[in-house]
Amino acid sequence: MPHDRLRSAAVALLLAVSLLLAHSAGHGAHRASVPYLYSDNFSTDIARTDSYSHSAFVESVPPVRLFGLLAYGLSPSGSRALGFYGGFEVDGDAYLYYRFPLTSDSGEIHDGQLAFDLLPDQQFLRLSVVVSFEGAPGGFTQALFSPGHYEFTLLPSTPCSAVFVHFLGDGGFLDNLAVSLSVSTDTESASWGRMKRLFR
Repeated sequence: MPHDRLRSAAVALLLAVSLLLAHSAGHGAHRASVPYLYSDNFSTDIARTDSYSHSAFVESVPPVRLFGLLAYGLSPSGSRALGFYGGFEVDGDAYLYYRFPLTSDSGEIHDGQLAFDLLPDQQFLRLSVVVSFEGAPGGFTQALFSPGHYEFTLLPSTPCSAVFVHFLGDGGFLDNLAVSLSVSTDTESASWGRMKRLFR
């Protein structure tokens, strides 16, 4: 059967690759830099699942609220963006927390770039960006009070395993979020992982 012959060839190829990787592992692993890219223009609802913690998402924002809320809406430019609406309780800011890369098996992160647009929604606009690194010291907090396009360099003092990006605030729209990271990983491990996914 053609299908059986194809499956046998795939199994043989996997066996050959595994032997080759096992042989090369004894001669030391090589590391390669792999770019990691993430973007969200908030035209869909992926922020709900891509963020690891967030304020409640609502369809419409009530005029009186105790806690922070998130809601999609049209920004002043006419594009769909994510609005931050703070509550009246202490620490009632709306929040959206990310961990990049979204998967845990990323390798070592050396540096990166964070960019996004902040658009006004109310007369009062306040958004804080908190960046920290998993497994490495450093990070920063930046308070923003004006609309505009913002870019930040992500530079841990030593290679880290993840970058945490937290947004907290009130009265603004977040749009065109983009994160790029330079990640180093073992080339043999990366190749073997790709082969397993290809034939899974």
